[in-house]
Amino acid sequence: MKNPFNQPNFQITEDYINRCIKAATVPCTTYMIATHREFPGELDVIIAEKDKFIDAEQAMTSMMQRMVVLLSSDSDELEDYNAENIATLTLGSCMSKWYNEHEYTKEESGYFEKEADFFFGAFTRYYNENLSIDKELYGFFKNRKPVEGFEKMNPLADEVILEAYSLVKLPDGSFIFAISEKNYILLNWMSGGPMHLWIKPSRRIPGSMLVSQNAFYDALGIKKEPE
Repeated sequence: MKNPFNQPNFQITEDYINRCIKAATVPCTTYMIATHREFPGELDVIIAEKDKFIDAEQAMTSMMQRMVVLLSSDSDELEDYNAENIATLTLGSCMSKWYNEHEYTKEESGYFEKEADFFFGAFTRYYNENLSIDKELYGFFKNRKPVEGFEKMNPLADEVILEAYSLVKLPDGSFIFAISEKNYILLNWMSGGPMHLWIKPSRRIPGSMLVSQNAFYDALGIKKEPE
């Protein structure tokens, strides 16, 4: 499994556009969990049925696009995306900002289940200990709607995982594409530190998750005014 957006021969072809537009109509379930703390941080999950896609590559590409939209807008849908929108999203975010320096690595059996249990467990403990948190801004959301009763809320607990691949595996974030018996799953965890998908590996201090101020502004697409 390869990250399509960092391959030297990747091109936005008519076939690519058509596959993306077709995949954009597939219904997906999204889960978003957010706190105002560095840990647990934020957790975002996208789940879609396997038989709605042509293959895993089409699903992965579409779900990567959908994750960008999920994290950078108030929507998690792609149905209204036409050829121009898909090309803009691909060039402006997928290839130049979010994914282009990361490569997938296959994980050992049981890795995804262990990670999912850890993340959902950490958020469960956090919310059980902070009952008065502002649920308008923070909390557990399914398809953008608040979910009450967080005691045992792990929507991935019953998934039988066949394969799992990590795009990001850093102290401040994880990004995993998993294939289960029935679904494709994209899991994205971020601490309250730098946005790990926006901060490219080459902009980090070697051996650290720290980045320079200029690199942080560049990654966010913010033009810093000279002092």
